[in-house]
Amino acid sequence: MAADLRQSLEFLQDYGFYDVVFPFILVFTIIFATLQKVKIFGEHSRRYNTIIAFVMALMFVAATKLVDALNEYLPIVGLVLALFLGLMLIMGIFGVKEGSGTQKLGWVLAGFVALVVGASYLPKMGSIFGFLKPLKEYTAFIIMGAIVLGIVLWISKEGGSKPSSSPKT
Repeated sequence: MAADLRQSLEFLQDYGFYDVVFPFILVFTIIFATLQKVKIFGEHSRRYNTIIAFVMALMFVAATKLVDALNEYLPIVGLVLALFLGLMLIMGIFGVKEGSGTQKLGWVLAGFVALVVGASYLPKMGSIFGFLKPLKEYTAFIIMGAIVLGIVLWISKEGGSKPSSSPKT
């Protein structure tokens, strides 16, 4: 049973589904849904949105470096989203209420994790996107700067208590 599933996935990979079909469907869906939601071309623009999304998805698939980047980083994005979902579930299990200081701390922790994961892949992204090559030498500096900036902003923020108004006499 497991061998059959693995063979099916290898069959899809051999015939280019991961390199052409799946990226095309993903990009088409995202662009089409965005155009439908934003309604740039008016209320009844489904045909225009379809054509624009189709052409943009074809152009995306034609750019093989972009498809390679998508195939490489999409599993990482899925993992990070799963981690965020797990963090939110854990916060809910332990009774963290919306708007509480504990929830804010959880989101700061989640942002820190996202920053570390993103910065760890910055050197690899420099080889895909040429403009990021200078950044890979400064990855540690960027991480430390973000940590220091976060600490400074956290310390310098105003307290959550509001000043009480004086009673009118």
